[in-house]
Amino acid sequence: MNNQYRQPNQNAGFTLIELVITVAIIGIIAAIAAPSMQTQIQQARIKDGANILEAAIKEARTQAVIMQRPTRLVLTNTSADKRATIYFVKKATSDPDEQIANYVLNKDLTITTSPALTAISFSANKKAFQGQNADKNDGVLNGKFSVCYGGATVNKYSVAIDANSNINSGKDGSCP
Repeated sequence: MNNQYRQPNQNAGFTLIELVITVAIIGIIAAIAAPSMQTQIQQARIKDGANILEAAIKEARTQAVIMQRPTRLVLTNTSADKRATIYFVKKATSDPDEQIANYVLNKDLTITTSPALTAISFSANKKAFQGQNADKNDGVLNGKFSVCYGGATVNKYSVAIDANSNINSGKDGSCP
C-alpha cells in the first residue's frame, strides 16, 4: 500500500458552530465569576490597609522603646490623602519634626477611628496615649481604627490598641 495517494481527513478541525458555543460558555462563566472577583479585590485592599496601619502602629511603639524617646503617629485621613506618619516627639516646641517613617494608604479606603483620633503617642515604657505628646497627653488610649473600601459591602477590618500598647487586628463586622 502506498500512502502517497491517501485522501486528507475531511473532519479535521472545529466547525464555526462549535467555536461559537465554546466562546459563549466561556463568556457565561466569566460573567458569573466577575462579581465575586471584584469583592475579593475590595477585600484584599481593606486587609492591606489594616495591615499597613498595624505596621505603622507597631513601628511607632517599637521606635519609642528602642530609642527611649516618645514617638507619635499622625493619621492624615482626607479624601485626597491617607497616610500614617511617625515622628519623634519634639524635645522643645521650637525643634523641627523628626520624621521616622511614612506609610501611604489607598485613598479609596474609608478609615474611621473610635474615639476620634488624629494622633497616638507612645512613651518609652510602652504606654499609648491620645494626642501629639506622650508627656502632655489627652488621656490614656483605648482606641480602634476601622478600615472599609468606599461604599463596598464587605468585611470590615479593625486595628485596636489599648493603653499598654497591645494591638489586636482582624475582621470586625461588615462595612456599611
